[in-house]
Amino acid sequence: QPQPHTPILILIAGPPCSGKKSVLNALKSKLDSLSHRSLNIAILHLRDFHVPAEDSASVGGERERDMECLASPASSSSPSSSSSAGVIPEIILCEGHYLLHPPLLSHNPPLSPLIIKIYTETSPDVRLARRVLRDSSPPHCLPLEHIFDTHVRFGKPAAEAGITPTKVLADIILPKGAEGPGVELIAHGVLVDL
Repeated sequence: QPQPHTPILILIAGPPCSGKKSVLNALKSKLDSLSHRSLNIAILHLRDFHVPAEDSASVGGERERDMECLASPASSSSPSSSSSAGVIPEIILCEGHYLLHPPLLSHNPPLSPLIIKIYTETSPDVRLARRVLRDSSPPHCLPLEHIFDTHVRFGKPAAEAGITPTKVLADIILPKGAEGPGVELIAHGVLVDL
């Protein structure tokens, strides 16, 4: 059981366009519904913790992330957080491609005594189709040639080399993202842990 005022941290990882934000939104909605909106839930996005390009060495085209900032208790008051300022949330929902990387999971002191690690898995073809729909529509309106070039040169290699291998570290793998009974089962389990 977590100590009082120690949040349950739910990490939602997976490749680009695999449904991480959909899982996060569905899980928050289900937790709000089951608790009658009595829980203080913070939402964090890994993209909010990128180190500015001029301050970090770029590795393989991917910017480094400020793991110290993400791991600090103050991260619950991130601009994208829905938690009330100065209040420690009961639950922190965090989504991002690289959240299951060992440097974050082995942080000392631990991020939380109770961490639930979720990996969203979707076929590469579906992810590419979602990327095309997202990036060719407003506000991006990118040409197809640019979308495919970016996918082949950066997105696909990053997923294969740095994201998919972390699936083995997940507690739960959601093969259909927010579809199916997975999100509801996770929400019920979290409420039991509280």
